[in-house]
Amino acid sequence: MLRRHSLPGAPDHLTPVVHVIDSLAIGGAERLAIDLANGLAGRGRAVHLVATRGAGPLLDDVATGVTVHNLARRSRFDLAGLGQFRRLVRDLSPGIVHAHGWSSLQFATAALAGRRRGPALVFHDHRPVGLAALPRSYRVAAWPRTRAHLAVDDQLLHPPLRTRHRAIRAVVPNGIPVDRYRVKVHGEVSNPASIVVVANLRPQKGHLALADAIAALVAGGTAVRVDLVGATDDQAYRRVCEDRLAELGLSEVVRICGPRTDVATLLADHDLGVLASTTESGPLALIEYLAAGLPFVVTDVGKVPRSLPPEFRRWLVPAGDAPALAVRIAEALAVPVATRQALAEQGRTFARRELSLERTITLVEDVYRQLGD
Repeated sequence: MLRRHSLPGAPDHLTPVVHVIDSLAIGGAERLAIDLANGLAGRGRAVHLVATRGAGPLLDDVATGVTVHNLARRSRFDLAGLGQFRRLVRDLSPGIVHAHGWSSLQFATAALAGRRRGPALVFHDHRPVGLAALPRSYRVAAWPRTRAHLAVDDQLLHPPLRTRHRAIRAVVPNGIPVDRYRVKVHGEVSNPASIVVVANLRPQKGHLALADAIAALVAGGTAVRVDLVGATDDQAYRRVCEDRLAELGLSEVVRICGPRTDVATLLADHDLGVLASTTESGPLALIEYLAAGLPFVVTDVGKVPRSLPPEFRRWLVPAGDAPALAVRIAEALAVPVATRQALAEQGRTFARRELSLERTITLVEDVYRQLGD
């Protein structure tokens, strides 16, 4: 156990809730798991956050009302880790075990196997594609105890997850604490224009198409500098990206910054946010751009882009279309200052109304209540 704090004033009728995530590394699912745990604790629940593989840099963002446990499991079904989790559930008697992602769901299912009675298992789906894309063995592994399937998009809820008992299926959009983000206070574009891309360095995030788009911009006379912010654990893919940047003559234009814990304040220092993903579910990066009042150009994938108001739809481009991405970036940088400022305010209003963490927590608690907690 990494940290244990008492939570005075928790309502007596609420049993503890256990959230399960692989690690506290920097990533969208990890960030949402921590924000949910913090928010639920802030509403008076006793919340435990289990990092099955290990902690990470986001540990410092966990609120003092949340107890963190590090199981340090070495494999998917590490026996020592399974035993630790099983004992933890026995000691806490939680009403809900809330698993973030398939790996955590399989781990929790295995650890709870054989228990005649136990907590309701909630699967929070952070993947960009539906259940049918998973091997049958993965789907079967989730079968025994899952009582609720949460996803940012109703498309991810079909076909239904096969469960022993009838399961709740609910759309729970991703949300962030909007007020945590420093707001961009002016609309002037710097020279060179400063672009930020918040996306872990993985193939599905579309960095190669982005590199081609940036090369087209530079060749057309648009001066830019680009910061790539996100984890770089996939070293093979990082080398591929570095080679492409060198080939295009962009090594001094595009900087691979790695993971950052200060994204909430970092965004306002840039002129434009970009996301070039080929697949997404509910990209937190786009919500962060909106919260920071940062103009953006993103690929039209995932629930959040589809939910945008009409005035923002023009800044969406097809995935993998580098020429279209280059055109939209150039157009966005050329928007008059007053228009950029108006769009920034509209974006923050939309994020606060539709994509706030408070709304996400309320929807999660609605599911908990339906499960009898």
